[in-house]
Amino acid sequence: MSVRSGLSALVLTCVALAFPPQPWAAGRPGDAAELRLPDLDGRIHDLRDYRGRWVIVNFWATWCPPCREEIPELILFHERHAPDQAVVLGVDFENIPLHELEAFVDEQFMDYPILTTLANPRTPMGYILALPVTYVVDPEGVIRKVHAGPVTAAELEEYTGLGAAAAVAAGDQ
Repeated sequence: MSVRSGLSALVLTCVALAFPPQPWAAGRPGDAAELRLPDLDGRIHDLRDYRGRWVIVNFWATWCPPCREEIPELILFHERHAPDQAVVLGVDFENIPLHELEAFVDEQFMDYPILTTLANPRTPMGYILALPVTYVVDPEGVIRKVHAGPVTAAELEEYTGLGAAAAVAAGDQ
């Protein structure tokens, strides 16, 4: 980990401690989800554009070991269920040059949309106090699950109910 990455992690932790979650903060199960961010090409992604599908919103950073650990699981879930049933949106939660982020995404073979935002503990999805954190948004745009820590494809399939549907569909073939 570089000095800059370590400093970013320390600053994020300190800021998060200085601004604890408020009872009115968004980002709890049952809340309507709102998010509108650019991807690596500058194209805006709005959660409303994904209505009718499950959306997995994963906040992560390149310097975060647990985030790196879950990337293959997010890729697996996305490949199994995109574009019709679900989509993964990875939100890079740090301030690094775009070319460094693009290189990381290419090295990790991340084939789902990567969105960018500044590392600010308060987001439209709620407070981000640790990384990674994953929001599971249902087809109607409501947050159904908030998962702190690395997530697996099996857990995402359990949260969305898509694991059973995928198994039934595979058995029909």
